[in-house]
Amino acid sequence: MAGRSNRIAWIGARCAFVVLATCCGIVSAAAQSAVPAAVARQLPFGPAEAILLRSTLIGTNLSNATGEYALLRGLMAPETANALPVEALAALFAPWRAKQRDFGFAAIADAELSEPPSLSSDGELRLAGDVPTPSFKLAFELTYVKAQNRWLLKRFSFSDGVITIRSTDVPAAAQARKTAPPARSLAVPVTAPGGIPPLPPTRPWY
Repeated sequence: MAGRSNRIAWIGARCAFVVLATCCGIVSAAAQSAVPAAVARQLPFGPAEAILLRSTLIGTNLSNATGEYALLRGLMAPETANALPVEALAALFAPWRAKQRDFGFAAIADAELSEPPSLSSDGELRLAGDVPTPSFKLAFELTYVKAQNRWLLKRFSFSDGVITIRSTDVPAAAQARKTAPPARSLAVPVTAPGGIPPLPPTRPWY
């Protein structure tokens, strides 16, 4: 009787071990699936990345100096350009124009990256760091996507140490102008019973 009881206890313990091992395996697999895979891989900062960075900085500075933000929009991905009309960009960079921030020195200065360039699994290229100018240090975070067979700006952030300009901070006034319905004319149309009235026989001199 005692032997039979021991055998039943041994079988029960074995079943419990199998169940426990199976549950642990399920939990372990779930834990592994919960760990995100590497979303970005590091890239060397080569000539192509250096040219892309300098072009963006120079284009942004020229747009900011001249107020012609169509140039900066031309460097943007379509979805970003659609979200940021020239009026929004002008309002976004207004604080820097008031301070006459000029970072054209980026054309000849070497940028110092805070981290290596990275390419995410969804195809976003990120460049972050700063570049010195004679009066301040310009910090930047730039994200690009491949569109129209070239790298175009998707998001940007610039800082002079005091004021930070971000593409995600669309000014409320510019956004309101963008979404406002077209203005309606207040003029009352004049209609004549017989259609368009004839022209007068003589026209006055202006």
